[in-house]
Amino acid sequence: VTLTVDVLDDACDASLGDFTFTCPPPAPENDECAGAIQLACGQTITGSTENATASGLDAECNGFASSDALDLFYTFDADGTSSYTLSLGDASSTGFSFDGVLFVYSGPCDDLTSIGCSDSGSTEEVTLDAPAAGTYTVRIFDYSGTADFTLDLTCVAPPACTPPTIDSATVVDSCNADGTGTFSVDIVVLDAGSEGTVISDGTNTYPVVAGTVTAGPYDSGEEVTLTVDATDDVCDSDLGDFTFTCPPPAPENDEC
Repeated sequence: VTLTVDVLDDACDASLGDFTFTCPPPAPENDECAGAIQLACGQTITGSTENATASGLDAECNGFASSDALDLFYTFDADGTSSYTLSLGDASSTGFSFDGVLFVYSGPCDDLTSIGCSDSGSTEEVTLDAPAAGTYTVRIFDYSGTADFTLDLTCVAPPACTPPTIDSATVVDSCNADGTGTFSVDIVVLDAGSEGTVISDGTNTYPVVAGTVTAGPYDSGEEVTLTVDATDDVCDSDLGDFTFTCPPPAPENDEC
């Protein structure tokens, strides 16, 4: 609006000037910890820190104290057994613009404790392996002030199996004087893990039990790869490659 002074004599007219004011847009609903938005497993959020205000939290990550950061808040629930990975990245369509920082806190809003943070300069990521059951708070912000971002939560449930605990795997030979023979592999198992787990050589399988499991015999010079095959593929593993060649016979005149 332009304001002027108009008097009876135009010679006394004057301009007061141009005036304007735009009310600031409202802050995002999750501008404060109390309004944190709930994250779901497998969910990706695209948002912006535009119009966010500073919460005043000063937790330090990589040497940077963040009390003046324009931050936003999210939460997620942990079940006490799964692992959780939060990833914060740039969502700009014109190149890298979001230089983000990611914090994860435990505790209520009035007593937050930082338990993980990421400030690598590109995609920020924090993983919590089987944290205690409860609600965790996520705080994000951008070094440069405001920008567009993506935030996703990946949840991984624990495997349905328990892998065996194997102490050692040793080749044991059984050779004859003429250079022929066989070998086997003795696997010392400290804990058998889930029922149904076996040792496999690709052809034969040997049930895994606590104690010593013997795989074989195999012919001298043969090469064999042994693997642990569990009821859940997540618990599969490689034991390694094994071979043994019996020494050739001594010459007939090796002795007097």
